[in-house]
Amino acid sequence: MDRCIVSGSPGTFGRTGISLPQCLRLRASAQTIEGACMASVSINGANWVASIKVWHASSDGDGHGKWRRTWRSTGVPSTAPKRQAQRVADALQRAALAASPKNPRQKDRATFIKVVEDIWKAAGLVPPPMSATWRQYAERFLADSSLSTTKRTLYRSRIALFTQRLGKRADELLCDLRLLDLQEHWAFLLVSNKSPERHMKTLISVLDRAVSAGVIAVNPSSELAGALD
Repeated sequence: MDRCIVSGSPGTFGRTGISLPQCLRLRASAQTIEGACMASVSINGANWVASIKVWHASSDGDGHGKWRRTWRSTGVPSTAPKRQAQRVADALQRAALAASPKNPRQKDRATFIKVVEDIWKAAGLVPPPMSATWRQYAERFLADSSLSTTKRTLYRSRIALFTQRLGKRADELLCDLRLLDLQEHWAFLLVSNKSPERHMKTLISVLDRAVSAGVIAVNPSSELAGALD
């Protein structure tokens, strides 16, 4: 049997590549995490976005961490029925549970991405490019042919500085970039007197483009934008 129910309410997603025993174990694991399986949806611009909980491991690598609510693009147009977006949101939440340390099948962040893509494809939907990191998307932004040579040179140096300061986090998913990361960079720029407003506006432009492309649902720098005007 290759069809199964993996949520509290009936929901079948066709050929997922996950066996029935595995589905049952995932379901049992999900039910033990209080409040972690509640997904909701709302409209943001041209698409529905999902609010889900994702496991964030502690930085000291001791296996501890906590669940944090975050936003993910569903890829479903805002003109589509809410139930269609909710179906994707529920799939996203199940994938987050499958990728958590509470699940014995969890190995790394790639597990989360793979499960999401498998479930979306099984539901007949095309997953947005969720696997882009800050470094990858910044390179994509700089490759835009509409940028002049002068602008591309300026943007590259500003982006490179932020990428350097992010360190290993530059290679984590772009959707995990935090407002705190940008605030810390803003504080660094103010102290080092490196044209802070221009630097930050460049980063905001990159993230705005990522929102428009559906790579992330919400721009984490939106709270800083007003301070730069």
